[in-house]
Amino acid sequence: MLHESVFDSGDLAVGDWFDAWCERMGATHAPMRLASDHAADYRAHQRLISLGAVTIWPATFDQLVFVRTPKLIRQADPEVYHLSLMRAGSAKASWGESQAAYRPGDFHLNDSSRPYEIWTGRTSAVGVEIPKALLRLPARTVRQAVGRRLSAEAGLGALAQAVEAEPNGHALVPRVKDFIRQHLHDPGLTPARIADQHHISRGYLHRLFQAEGETVSAYIRRNRLAGAHRDLADPALAGTPIHVVGARWAIRGRRTSRARSARPTACRPRSGARRCRRPGPPVPTWTTAVPCAPTAPARLPARRPDVVSARCPTALALDPPGSS
Repeated sequence: MLHESVFDSGDLAVGDWFDAWCERMGATHAPMRLASDHAADYRAHQRLISLGAVTIWPATFDQLVFVRTPKLIRQADPEVYHLSLMRAGSAKASWGESQAAYRPGDFHLNDSSRPYEIWTGRTSAVGVEIPKALLRLPARTVRQAVGRRLSAEAGLGALAQAVEAEPNGHALVPRVKDFIRQHLHDPGLTPARIADQHHISRGYLHRLFQAEGETVSAYIRRNRLAGAHRDLADPALAGTPIHVVGARWAIRGRRTSRARSARPTACRPRSGARRCRRPGPPVPTWTTAVPCAPTAPARLPARRPDVVSARCPTALALDPPGSS
């Protein structure tokens, strides 16, 4: 579910503006040491949007210096990757020997586990915080990307390729499957909706399931049929029509018939059972049961007393022995 909060320094007393912004940034990304030439009357505005474990934060703020030191990293490291798009203003960043300068349209990639120092002017940007556990990128890939200026054209594409290179979607597949199982009753559960919910492309979703040896639709269908089978085999639901059970599990058309075999009965509920249960004349004492829905012509057994089938009371009356 999407959650959003808004920070505006103008909503606070003037003397609290900069301190409140420092606290907000520490909670958004990671603990940092911040400084500004405008600390006395600092202006900042931020929307913080939570998309599960990922957060997006469009922001506009005055000149600022961000410093994250080895000591701060040891004290607290949320282990996130930070990606931001410069919309207005300029910035410079340093990771020791590696440095980069940014202008509007550039992407900036950072790592909460590495020391850095960043200088900005009056800036407007969109930041994204992504837990490392969601990506599990190779360390070499991160080292190559952090400290480089990424253009808007190459940056987003490079990030998408890196995300989709995650082997077997290690952290994502269990979450996707859990989401599917929780929404099996929803007829609107489609690969497109699942992909949108997890902020990935449909193509990537299908590749994740290919690695699992099953398509997305097959996984949904298999779990829906399993749920319907459980309901049909449940004695407490014996009186529930099959089409109702099918609708409950968002099963339509021919697929409903695949779930019928789970209901323990000698006569099929839609047709045979109705014939079997139709009221009729009293059944004679000397009878021989006839199958409700024989698949081939059956030869009647020798005339002898027998017990009427408990499952299907439909029977063929015979003359008692010695009556001829």
